[in-house]
Amino acid sequence: MSYSTEAVELPVAAKPASLFPYYALVILATCLSLYLALTCQPKGDEGGLYLPAFEQAFDKWPAIDMSPYWPISSVYLWIIALLQALTGDSFGTQFIRIGRIVSLLCWMAVVVDLLRTGRYQGFIVLFNPYVLIYAIRAHPFVPSILLFYLFWNLSRRNKVAGLFFLPFAVNFQVFMAGVVGLFMPPWPLHPTPVMRAFGLGLLVIVGVGLTFLTWGGIYPINFTKHHFYNHYQKTGSPTFAYVISVLLLAGMVFWVVGERSVAQIRHHAGYSLAVVGGVLLGSLFLFFTTDIIGIAREVSVGVMGRAHPYGWVGAYGLLGLGWLRLHRDHYMVFFGLLVSALTLVSLHYFYERLSVFAFVAPCLAWCLAGVAPGRRHSWLLPLICSIFLVCSILYQRYGSL
Repeated sequence: MSYSTEAVELPVAAKPASLFPYYALVILATCLSLYLALTCQPKGDEGGLYLPAFEQAFDKWPAIDMSPYWPISSVYLWIIALLQALTGDSFGTQFIRIGRIVSLLCWMAVVVDLLRTGRYQGFIVLFNPYVLIYAIRAHPFVPSILLFYLFWNLSRRNKVAGLFFLPFAVNFQVFMAGVVGLFMPPWPLHPTPVMRAFGLGLLVIVGVGLTFLTWGGIYPINFTKHHFYNHYQKTGSPTFAYVISVLLLAGMVFWVVGERSVAQIRHHAGYSLAVVGGVLLGSLFLFFTTDIIGIAREVSVGVMGRAHPYGWVGAYGLLGLGWLRLHRDHYMVFFGLLVSALTLVSLHYFYERLSVFAFVAPCLAWCLAGVAPGRRHSWLLPLICSIFLVCSILYQRYGSL
């Protein structure tokens, strides 16, 4: 199995017996998200970090802000400032509402197209609780998903139009660069796939270069003055835990939409044992080397008490076993996840939500590329997505991110 940007007609997965659960799920998620986007006060980084960045970008618009307050794409800031200018309102919280509406519209655009094309597997990625949380956050993460989605689909039919979106997807969120790994040339090497991977790599470099150019350096100037930078980036060390965590957390996707049955897992014992061994070693690495920051630590400390960090490491391991349901010939998604994870290694801290962010592009591409086609989806997929929706609503209500 390999991916290609050649113009091909993607096979459409068999439709479920009833589309009602999917349409009901999308309508309910959209209504709840819109309500939260319009009514919630700025939360977490939105008020303390992103709002000042929006205000600064608006003050400089139509010039592009070359020194954002927080590591946000300057192109994204310019777009938000443009929309703010069109409203004619300079009220502070209005910036947040505009950013949230942009995120929600981008999320809806991808989800509606998944419905239209019958790619229901992609729901497991788009309804991930963290994706849903950021679908109503004034943040470039979900807009970057839409840009990646446009790249992935259009590049198969109109290369120039599709490839145009990749540098901007990477500029919005750099770990969208993991798409390059999906084009890893198979052995023995042939000129066409090698040149394709090389060309995509150049587009990714353009996106990263655009980030550095508009930021005025590897870090935004004002970011280097922030206590977060001084506490972590100056005193910390590279975090190799992301290489493990991204691969393990991606297993939650394969558990639901993977194709391998229990009988097949037993039949391919060699591969299955390799997966179990890899998950065990990865979990041990996280346990002995990683201090997690974020909601997983808060939940494990508050609910499990002394079980922390056993609780969250065990959860990562159980999710990672989802690789058992993945056929070996889908190895390309492994390289996509690996490249995405490597973009995070330079960070000097470990947030589980960044691990989720990093698996989104490779796993969404895997769901879209026809690698899990033809099965009539039962109640499992909409049920899991509904649980994810409830989790995201609870976090919107009680969380601080």
